[in-house]
Amino acid sequence: MEEINTNLKATLNHHSFALDIAWLKHENLYREYLTDCLNKQQELVKELQQKVEDCRAKVIQAHQERLILEKLKDKSSQRYQLEEDKKEQLQIDEVGRNIFVYRKRGS
Repeated sequence: MEEINTNLKATLNHHSFALDIAWLKHENLYREYLTDCLNKQQELVKELQQKVEDCRAKVIQAHQERLILEKLKDKSSQRYQLEEDKKEQLQIDEVGRNIFVYRKRGS
């Protein structure tokens, strides 16, 4: 009976040791899997951050171009208004001269 007990303990210890090795192998594979997943996610984050930076740069450039176009539009509008004011002033001056000539002839 003592011998059977010893053999049983040895067998259990051997199986326990084999189970521990299998568990450690499984745990190691799982850690490798998680490390691989983490590396892939970190690479994805880097790619997405680069896309965000590219989009940000495009937005800034578009904003700057819009500001330039607005300034050009304002300058063009001011020039147009100035030309119109000059034309109007010329018409007013001509009307004033015509009235002056008319009155002078009439007197």
